[in-house]
Amino acid sequence: MDGELPVVVVGAGIIGLSIARELSERGGWCVVLEARPAWGEGASSRNSEVLHGGFLYAAGSLKQRCCLVGRQELSNRLELWDVPVNRCGKLVVAVEPDEVERLDELLAESARIGVPAQRVEVERARELEPALTGELVAAGWFPESAVFDTHTYMQRLLDSAQENGSHLLVDSPVQRLCFTNGSLFAELDGEQVEASALINTSGMDADRLLAASGVDIGAAGLEQEAWAGRWYRLRQSQAEGMNRLVYRTSRPGEPGLGVHTTPDAIADGVRLGPDAVRVPNLTSDFEQRHRFADDEQTRRKFLERLLPLYPHLTTADLTPDQVGLRNRAFDEQGRADHRFIDGESVGLPRTLHLLGIESPGVTGSPEIARRAVDWLERLP
Repeated sequence: MDGELPVVVVGAGIIGLSIARELSERGGWCVVLEARPAWGEGASSRNSEVLHGGFLYAAGSLKQRCCLVGRQELSNRLELWDVPVNRCGKLVVAVEPDEVERLDELLAESARIGVPAQRVEVERARELEPALTGELVAAGWFPESAVFDTHTYMQRLLDSAQENGSHLLVDSPVQRLCFTNGSLFAELDGEQVEASALINTSGMDADRLLAASGVDIGAAGLEQEAWAGRWYRLRQSQAEGMNRLVYRTSRPGEPGLGVHTTPDAIADGVRLGPDAVRVPNLTSDFEQRHRFADDEQTRRKFLERLLPLYPHLTTADLTPDQVGLRNRAFDEQGRADHRFIDGESVGLPRTLHLLGIESPGVTGSPEIARRAVDWLERLP
């Protein structure tokens, strides 16, 4: 790496800040360019804040590999850095008999990857989650799942990077990347920042930056899909006895586990979410992207899968909380996964582009950062 010019990191979410911290720990430095007025305003602060186990993701995928390594480092940092964390554990429950097969698959995968988990009796599940009064046929307990304060954690990352000489510039949207006389520049409104190398961690806009820089992202298979996820906050009086992360298992072949309950990391509240709604033709306007469309039908849909578990809940108990966007990318086999795209392959040398860093990107962020800085160190 060239010691005279900075590495430029585009995006000051949890991934960009993790890379800044990792680089600074290895003796390097960078300038982080953030389009918003503050760091972490996008998906990094609009998620479930869950420390995931890795058993929900395709075996051997980058998502799973980054999650498994990242969760250990992240868990250690939460303790070392005094970040608020609610080590509440996770229950995955089956309501219908045909959901048990999927539950057993998750337990088997947990055993394969070394994540503590066990099948528990329904009575034990109710002891762990007293509000779970609905009809269940089976349950799995994953004791190491947790919820943590991502805002405090991101502040710790930024503090560490800045103490070691890196810099954050907000209100600095990067419009495109260009090369002049062999030099790499990030173009902002009215100015250019020269870089020794650049890492694009701009989340939902990562592929748009590629397109603005002259890459045919459709032909290259680098387009991302936008999926909006909404969270509702549960009325406090109805949250009594809801102490754990609780997911209802899906049937075999169904993706994900859908809407779940999430206790707060640093308060006594409970959120429900997220759902997943495909957003074609996503606007570039930040506020419009995150506008919460709330109506009675949406509330009923949210409760549809959870009412068999928590029959006391009603749509009147829900208050709109937030909307987050998941940027989904697909590998050459058509599987949704994290992607590390070396810009050399698309005519943008000395650049790295991170696509599809959706869940479990928060959990995997230490390992994602390690891999990105490893790429930097391999540059000639």
